[in-house]
Amino acid sequence: MKRTDIKRRPLADTTLSGLEPITSLPCLIADELKPIADRAIKNAVRKKGGIISGMERHEEISVRDAAIVKQGRHYRSVGMPERNVTTAVHAWLKREVAKPPKQRSGWLTLETEKALTRKSVEAILKRHFVL
Repeated sequence: MKRTDIKRRPLADTTLSGLEPITSLPCLIADELKPIADRAIKNAVRKKGGIISGMERHEEISVRDAAIVKQGRHYRSVGMPERNVTTAVHAWLKREVAKPPKQRSGWLTLETEKALTRKSVEAILKRHFVL
């Protein structure tokens, strides 16, 4: 998780709490600030939702990457040549994604319909020094 995301979440809460009185005070209902405050609140809520979903997605991706790296290291430890590891891990990932939702591994989200490309798997393995 990025450090900036950790800082942005409380900032979004603070922004929302500062804007809500503008829209709810009776003396400001006919004021020109109300539409501006409404738009600002909607934008802040959207950004906060994006930050939270981004943090959750980052956690899911980290778990997925860890499973891919673990499988790649397993193939390397049993003596598979380095040039075949990416293809084997990609084939394994395709098999995992093809399983029915109840038989899938816990790290694989239900929304996942397609496996990563071979290039993406290779990039993950290289990033974690498996290849």
